[in-house]
Amino acid sequence: MTPYSFSVSLRLTHPTRPLTEFSDLLDLKPARFWTAGEPKLTPKGTPLPIKAEESFWEASLTGAQSKGGKISSKKTTLEDWLGQAVADFAPHQEKFAGIAATGGRAELLIRWFGDYTMGASLEPDLLRALSDLSLTLRLDAFPDEG
Repeated sequence: MTPYSFSVSLRLTHPTRPLTEFSDLLDLKPARFWTAGEPKLTPKGTPLPIKAEESFWEASLTGAQSKGGKISSKKTTLEDWLGQAVADFAPHQEKFAGIAATGGRAELLIRWFGDYTMGASLEPDLLRALSDLSLTLRLDAFPDEG
């Protein structure tokens, strides 16, 4: 298999509900967040002159985005990393389901970097576990950026 690297962020959106509770719940510091009806914020926390139409919260799960936050497939495969993440998030299933049930979305954003064709096989058990957690899987591929 051709080596690759990846980074993963957890992104939450909701039409009305503040999402800052997830910082403490998951022990994560969001890179960006704002609440519906309040001014949007820059990555440095500076208010912008526009109000957010929905609440937004995003945190890196693989390290600080500003420092690369990438994991090499030589260290762990994407499939193995996702399996561990699903296990780590399992105790919070009701919280993620609550977001989806009230019009929001919880997604794992995978940024995938490689020099050539990359591949991963996501087994049914893993996909089922992601579904049980109400987690959407988003994959952004960046070929030629390995």
